[in-house]
Amino acid sequence: MSASNDLPGKTLAQHQQEAALFLGDELKHPRLGATLGLVEELGELVKEVMELEIYQQAAARDKLGDELGDILFSLFEVCTAYNIDLEQAYERKLAKIKPKRADWLARYSPSLRQLRARLD
Repeated sequence: MSASNDLPGKTLAQHQQEAALFLGDELKHPRLGATLGLVEELGELVKEVMELEIYQQAAARDKLGDELGDILFSLFEVCTAYNIDLEQAYERKLAKIKPKRADWLARYSPSLRQLRARLD
């Protein structure tokens, strides 16, 4: 096991803080700009998924990770702009949906399994 595997990774909160420090006051967008930037990055991901899934352009697969990284960075900026701790927001969301899992399994799992077999 390498030394890097022995160390814990950064938390979402640490990544969010790192992104905020990187942008500083000089590069951070106003709240609206940060939100629109996130939407722009989502659009770029959709474009690459279209290239891969609809147009069968295998080279698009290599770009998916970069686009997801762009989305995450933009999401951190939006969270910081609105003073939202993404890690806490995620934990609250997970706590809300955990009780619904059993019902979702019963209602949706069979059809999702079929769709994955057909579409993936």
